[in-house]
Amino acid sequence: MPVLSSPLLRYGLFFVALFAIGGILLPFWPTWMKGRGRDEAEIGLILASAMAIRTFAHVGVGMLADRIGERRRPLIALGIAALLTHALFYPTIGFWSCLAVALLTACALSPMYSLGESAALLAVRARGVDYGRLRGVGSIAFIVAALAAGWLLEGLSGEWVLAMALVMLAALVGTTFLLPDVRVPPAPGRRRRLLALIANPRFLLFVFAAWMLHGSHAALYGFSTLHWLDAGHDKTTIGILWGVGVACEVTLFLFASRVTPRISPLALMALAGAGGVVRWIGLAEVTALPGLVLLQALHGATFGLAHLGAMMFLVKAIAPEDSGSAQGVYAALPQAIGMGVAMAVAGFVYSHHGAAAFLLMAAMSAAGGLAALALRRRWRGEVILG
Repeated sequence: MPVLSSPLLRYGLFFVALFAIGGILLPFWPTWMKGRGRDEAEIGLILASAMAIRTFAHVGVGMLADRIGERRRPLIALGIAALLTHALFYPTIGFWSCLAVALLTACALSPMYSLGESAALLAVRARGVDYGRLRGVGSIAFIVAALAAGWLLEGLSGEWVLAMALVMLAALVGTTFLLPDVRVPPAPGRRRRLLALIANPRFLLFVFAAWMLHGSHAALYGFSTLHWLDAGHDKTTIGILWGVGVACEVTLFLFASRVTPRISPLALMALAGAGGVVRWIGLAEVTALPGLVLLQALHGATFGLAHLGAMMFLVKAIAPEDSGSAQGVYAALPQAIGMGVAMAVAGFVYSHHGAAAFLLMAAMSAAGGLAALALRRRWRGEVILG
């Protein structure tokens, strides 16, 4: 099929399907569990347990992919496993069966994000694929899927959430077969190489910077809606504020190819830290709508530049045969564990001091930006682990 000969289009279809699943499940999966009789405490425990197991899944799958030197076949296998394990939710009745299946689905679906990005970064390295455009269409797919799911589910039971997810999972499996078969030399001794990577001071400094920059969003994700409701804004207005942030993120990703050749990855991360200081101090002080719109527009800087800089650092600083492991560590430590810790701390501070939680986030952004600048002095574009 000549129309599918472009690697950008093939990866684009994969990212659209993958992020559309997130757009369905992230907002609406709790409604399915609620419809099956799970109370809020049980839902929270299931979601938290799935998040914990993802940490090990990201690293384990990344190590396996590097060991065999492939990305396409592991993604096909994960896609099929994700489809089959989600189908197992249909016969679940009690809490324990739902928890067991949730852990299985987390092990299958979650690593597809980190391994998919690893495959895309290999394509960036080998074929000049525009990563920012891929990530941008993924974010657009998430928004469209969330809006479409909300509209379609209006007046329907939560059972339809699973049916919609299964349709998109089947589409995702189809896109994995279309992915280019990009390979790297198999890297034996995975455990030794992973330990060497984690022990590398420059990689650890990168992980710390990414943790601070991503974790600084914890108060936004967890408590900004409550803060804005208390300030007198209605839910429609709050939805628009969230939309402004995502729209600016998408815009950045779509035009990233004009930015990344001119600015180093760590400079992008440092700029994200500076933007975070401004944004989080502003959110601690500002509740008027015009100011909130401007502050939400900084999401393109605080998240977009941080993620884009991290991805470009991994492309340049990590050897292709270690890319799956490095991507898994990035997904597990700064994004999963790091965000969980930051969310717990932000929740404690918000419950006792309200908007002061955003000032803590500003301190984290500053720490992340300074760590990126410190790493910039120690790294000149070379592979850090040969």
